[in-house]
Amino acid sequence: MLIRFTVKNFLSFNEKREVLLTPGRVRKHKDHISRSKKTNGIDVLKHSLFYGANASGKSNLVKAIAFAKKLVVSKHKPEKSVPVKPFKLVENYKKKKSMFEFEIKCYEKYYAYGFELNKDKIFEEWLYEIRKNNKEKLLFERTTDLNGSVDIKFGIDLKNNEDRVRFIAKDARENQLFLNAINERNVKDIKGIEPFVKTLKWFKNTLVTIRPESEYAGKEVGIRKDEDFAEYFTNFLQNFDTGIEGVECKEIKPDEGEDVNIPDDLIKNIVDELDKKQTTVLPGSAGERYAIMKNKEGSTSILKIVTKHKIIDKDESVDFDITEESDGTRRMMDIIPSLILAKNSEKVFVIDELDRSLHSHLTYQLIKLFSRIVKDKSCQLLATTHDTDLLDLDLLRRDEIWFIEKNKNGESDIYSLEEYAPRHDKNIKKGYLRGRYGGIPFLKSDLSWLQE
Repeated sequence: MLIRFTVKNFLSFNEKREVLLTPGRVRKHKDHISRSKKTNGIDVLKHSLFYGANASGKSNLVKAIAFAKKLVVSKHKPEKSVPVKPFKLVENYKKKKSMFEFEIKCYEKYYAYGFELNKDKIFEEWLYEIRKNNKEKLLFERTTDLNGSVDIKFGIDLKNNEDRVRFIAKDARENQLFLNAINERNVKDIKGIEPFVKTLKWFKNTLVTIRPESEYAGKEVGIRKDEDFAEYFTNFLQNFDTGIEGVECKEIKPDEGEDVNIPDDLIKNIVDELDKKQTTVLPGSAGERYAIMKNKEGSTSILKIVTKHKIIDKDESVDFDITEESDGTRRMMDIIPSLILAKNSEKVFVIDELDRSLHSHLTYQLIKLFSRIVKDKSCQLLATTHDTDLLDLDLLRRDEIWFIEKNKNGESDIYSLEEYAPRHDKNIKKGYLRGRYGGIPFLKSDLSWLQE
């Protein structure tokens, strides 16, 4: 689970800003807290919704988390600069360092992992274990000075493997994180390296970011190969009143004359880049969606989801292409896998524009459904939204509601409703719309100039 996220000098975040996901003094919705099994452990909230005006920085918070994850887990070419985007509204912004830090609960341990960088190099990278009474134990620290000199510190017993691990750390490129270097190498046989591997797995497998344009790449494979996944997926669609009776993942076979609206050379280039058992999603020229999958034996499959709708007065159904479904239904089809994953595993979902293309009542029910699914699980949902109907203390705790607002200098600030400590019976929605908590848009003039 995510306990705290800190960001500095990235997009609209200039000074250091943090989101702390530990419970405050609220007594309501106790099942919204993931309780630690340890006496001195850390309790963590399961929900956090972020409100703010357009261009306030809500999406930039999600982008910051997604950027940090990508830097940890994705391949990065040596000759390319780090695609970090610093805050631009200050002098000499290109020379300033950006910083990201995650405090996480991972396999019943607590870690603080972070790094400081610019477009050219990683200046600092660290991993600490958070112990009793919030004391921190250094596990790893790498610092690189302006001249490129690297200093490595370990505070962990690596079982006579320190030289090998130190070599990996020193051999990592200037623009590459140590965790990313571990991801590229076979380190399974190195004893003592477990905290690094666990932290890496948290970024790869637990942290899930979903942007408005994101499409869950695994749903084709899940529908095709996992009967439980396919059944849950269909049940969710039926219960959300989409008119869909079922879903099917069909394999498209161009060799047999079936159309794929993607150029052959593009498919070939994608397949050449894929490792075995990997899947990627490509849009077709007419708005379709195809999943290109390389099977374990090296062959390629092109998959496409179709939905089934019942024919009036018949016990038969007809296939619909995804492009024939509404934007709301397609958005639901990208969120449903998260609900299925939450049912079966511990995840941290970070969703930008949760309510995009969805009716307000449906978004409300989604939050309630997620709460029921994760009642006895350590799963989290962090989401940005404009849906004020979710500002309901019967649905959420006040420490689960956040606001993001830009100041006159274009800097985003983050703060919690908990800072205002409203009564449990207070109408939060009305107070927010009246500007009591900030985070709402204002016109700079009455637009009378339009009539001049």
